[in-house]
Amino acid sequence: MAKKRNDNERGEHELAIIMGADDWQEAMKYAVFKFTDVSQVISAEEGEPDGRDWELIVKLHDGRFGWLSAGCDYSGWGCQESGHSGIVNTIEEASEQLNKMV
Repeated sequence: MAKKRNDNERGEHELAIIMGADDWQEAMKYAVFKFTDVSQVISAEEGEPDGRDWELIVKLHDGRFGWLSAGCDYSGWGCQESGHSGIVNTIEEASEQLNKMV
C-alpha cells in the first residue's frame, strides 16, 4: 500500500518540480523572494507564451505569503517578458494581488 503524502510533503514535491522547470526559473526573476525562502507551494498555475501568465502563491518560512505573476510573448523568455510579485500576510491578500494582474 502506498504511503499517503501530507500537505507539507506535497508542497515540497511541487516546489522541487517548479525549481527544475525552465519557465518557472525565468518567471522567478521577477519574484521578490527566492526558492530558498519557500516552505510550501500553495498554488501554481502554469502559463504559456502569449497567453496566461505563470502564477504562484507560496508560504514563506517566516509565515508570510509570496505571490508572483510573470509572462512572456510568443518568442519566449528574453524578449518581451514582464512580471510582478510581492510578499503579504495572508493567502487572501496574495490571491487578491494575482486577481489585480488579470
